[in-house]
Amino acid sequence: MKRIILTLTLLLSAVCAPAWAQGSSAAQFLDISPDAESLSLGGSGLTLDAGAFSVWSNPASSALSSKKLAVGAAYGLWQPSYSASSYAAASGFVRIGKSLAVNFLGKYYMHKSYELTGEDGIVSGSFTPNEMNFALGASYALLPSLSLGVNLGYVRSDIGAPQAGSALVSDLALQYRYKDLDAALSLRNLGTKISYGGASSYSLPSKAELGLSYTLGRTKAADHRLALHAQASAYLADSLFRLAGGLRYSFKETVYIAGGYSTVLSSPEMGFASVGAGLRLWGVELGASYLLGSSDNPNSGSLLVNLSYSF
Repeated sequence: MKRIILTLTLLLSAVCAPAWAQGSSAAQFLDISPDAESLSLGGSGLTLDAGAFSVWSNPASSALSSKKLAVGAAYGLWQPSYSASSYAAASGFVRIGKSLAVNFLGKYYMHKSYELTGEDGIVSGSFTPNEMNFALGASYALLPSLSLGVNLGYVRSDIGAPQAGSALVSDLALQYRYKDLDAALSLRNLGTKISYGGASSYSLPSKAELGLSYTLGRTKAADHRLALHAQASAYLADSLFRLAGGLRYSFKETVYIAGGYSTVLSSPEMGFASVGAGLRLWGVELGASYLLGSSDNPNSGSLLVNLSYSF
């Protein structure tokens, strides 16, 4: 009974607490990126070079990489002044031969803890809503400049409802590279609906995304590299449209700094700016991103740190 008393409050909070803007889908933690480099670009990193975290937004990226292996871990604080949530993730890929790569990824998301209160009004404990997803995927280079990727996974959402919800989820992506230009198209968070034991079931935050980027200085001989990124996202279940863009500068691909901006057309108050930086030495990379917004913007203050290794 104690847990059922909180059901409606927690269920509505988890279903409606937005990642980027107000929506009606469940498991919106799926839309929160564990990729610090992408988040530092306002979330416009769909066409970033493949790394340990690129497989979250673009499962096709790994087949176009020159790396044999990439693996990393992430930890983030999401909306610290609003939902006070935190999350941890691990992901990467391994290339098999010249054309095939296998992706692996997992994320664990913790909402703010709530007190458990009985019918007598006495607090008897606390409960921490949590959600998680795990996936495996593959990417294949159809051509040296064209790749196709897919991730298939499982989602579990325990938000204090009569029962925990679960769903199957998939991501599809296609990426094309021509000299200094990259383009990618993805369909993300496609899957079955989630039910928490009541009469209603909820869609996942499915979306279609198109990303473009242009890079100056991509050759190995160039010390300086400057990339401009732009991305559009259409949320299929929530009828939202998001635009994002960013600029990334790197020196010898050892140090990078980046900045970006993201806005939701129907909810401009949810727009935020982002900054980030990273350092790569001997295959080890440390990166971080931070979101900036107005005092009443729930995304403001969100922080993400990445640590990865690749060769």
